[in-house]
Amino acid sequence: MREQGERRAARLAARQWHREAHEERAETKCLLGEQRVALTLPIAAGVFEPFGLTLRPEVAAISMSGSSILVAVNAVALKRLQLMRP
Repeated sequence: MREQGERRAARLAARQWHREAHEERAETKCLLGEQRVALTLPIAAGVFEPFGLTLRPEVAAISMSGSSILVAVNAVALKRLQLMRP
């Protein structure tokens, strides 16, 4: 009986560790995506045009679409990821 309890505790600890690793990676990807959008959107809107820094709206749109694709690919990768147990 005690052995079953230990195994259950180990499984719960592994699940918690896996969940934390997943959340950390997801937070990192969200932060990087937000930074990319925060940089490309004002440039595409022409905010920095007086300084000679411009970006065509098409390029900004492609960048934002690429970001969405990367989020989807990352979600699939996280779903298939087999993390080592602690």
